[in-house]
Amino acid sequence: MTISNHELKIGALAAAVFTLSCAQGPVCKELSKCGGSPVGRWAQKPLQEDPLYCQEMVNRPPLAEYLRNQPVPVARTRLPESTNLDWCLSLVLTPDEAGPVKGHQYWWENLPYIGGLVTYGEDGSFRIDFGRQGDVKRYYSRTCLSQYGHEADCPKFAERLKAANEGAGEYFGFTCHDNAEKGGCDCEFHIAEANALFGRFSVDGGTLTHFPASPIGDFSQASMCVQGDTMQLSGLNNSYLWDRQGLRSMELVRVICDDGKQGAGEFGIDCGPSCPTAACPE
Repeated sequence: MTISNHELKIGALAAAVFTLSCAQGPVCKELSKCGGSPVGRWAQKPLQEDPLYCQEMVNRPPLAEYLRNQPVPVARTRLPESTNLDWCLSLVLTPDEAGPVKGHQYWWENLPYIGGLVTYGEDGSFRIDFGRQGDVKRYYSRTCLSQYGHEADCPKFAERLKAANEGAGEYFGFTCHDNAEKGGCDCEFHIAEANALFGRFSVDGGTLTHFPASPIGDFSQASMCVQGDTMQLSGLNNSYLWDRQGLRSMELVRVICDDGKQGAGEFGIDCGPSCPTAACPE
């Protein structure tokens, strides 16, 4: 099963609507490859404006607790032994980042990329800054809660979730209520993730190659088409764009900081992070 969300729209909380279709071959159609120069500041076209955007729905289960922080096995070494752990292990909540345990897994997947800013410099450097937002629902059984010392009061449990995440702020808006049928708590919360990447790039015709500076990043290639103030990017040969899992193609528009109007990537008229010479009025 694959998705192609060229018709994806985003609401106030960046809720994504994916168009489902059974298909063979490439997950997303590769966009134009006309070449051009990527140098400049670019902003992701808002999803509510129906841009060319395609993201694959990747089903990736959360990493088992016993595999977390394990060194990567090398040849002729034993793999970590599996252990019997339940899915709600480490539901221990503490706001202290230096505390012994802050281990609950707020697992999620398939959030859309929004509000992206991309800069390609004349010196061959690049930087991308994206956000990912969405709503997540989780069910916590009564056994799971009581096993780790949480009471039957779901609103109180929501307050503990909120207090445990006040530092980073990546997870917020916790609400929990009783599940009358199964017992336990049905909880909802919001996610806001920052996603950045920087390094060097090169251009060969219509192919744009990225070389991330991060040691954990892999180089990636994209098909590119720059026409006027619009740029289309697709993962080359159906690969992931910028090596971001699930992301296949995206349409961006040039950030113009002196046109007297608020455009994509700006927080006000000719101001914001993409227009560093002009501060937005408070």
